[in-house]
Amino acid sequence: MGTVNFRAHLASNTHHHRAGLCPLPAPSPTTYQPHSLKMGLIDAKNKVPEYQRTYQHAYNAHTRIWRINPRSRMLLIPYHMLLWGTTSATMYAMGRRIFGHTTWYD
Repeated sequence: MGTVNFRAHLASNTHHHRAGLCPLPAPSPTTYQPHSLKMGLIDAKNKVPEYQRTYQHAYNAHTRIWRINPRSRMLLIPYHMLLWGTTSATMYAMGRRIFGHTTWYD
């Protein structure tokens, strides 16, 4: 048996394709349509300096950083309710347990 030159074999036989080495076919002009929508962030105004000024003024006025954002109240109020509610419930249950009660009521 003789050795086979695979490169010459592949070059002569165009129907063989090796995975990952064949170029992708060009898209058909009838099916391919370029993006016609303008991307929203390309021409957007750079708001970083504005936010930076806002945060620097609030920070210099000794406002905590987690309270500077206008949406922070919407996030912090439920967080504090859950935090202090569960802490209070735990302390209440521990106090009852110390005095021998095993339930929340009784």
